[in-house]
Amino acid sequence: MSTIQASNVSDGTTTVGTSYVVNGSAKAWAGNVNDSAVASSSFNISSITDTGSGDNRLSFTNSMSADNYSVVHGAGPNATAPRNISLYDSVAASYRLFASVFAGSSSVAPSNSAVFGDLA
Repeated sequence: MSTIQASNVSDGTTTVGTSYVVNGSAKAWAGNVNDSAVASSSFNISSITDTGSGDNRLSFTNSMSADNYSVVHGAGPNATAPRNISLYDSVAASYRLFASVFAGSSSVAPSNSAVFGDLA
């Protein structure tokens, strides 16, 4: 494996320090995860396991260095009920998202998440 070392990256107009690129980029993400545990697109996600209605475990291709990473997530809107998403059971190799609804609807909207932290 080759390593490129540079202090800055430029597109010819704007220059940014490589530490911002390395440290500020999402280390994993999944788009449109739904109750059947399907992602329309993802990065560094090896599998998604449906562990119950609205409950999905997302496993990393490359694990995080520790359990204390940050996950940003959101749920898609629905005409009948707003959504709530909870993150729990995060470990270096995976995390779980639980999507529920307010207003008593049984359907679960697709959700999206991005993971920030250090890779192992």
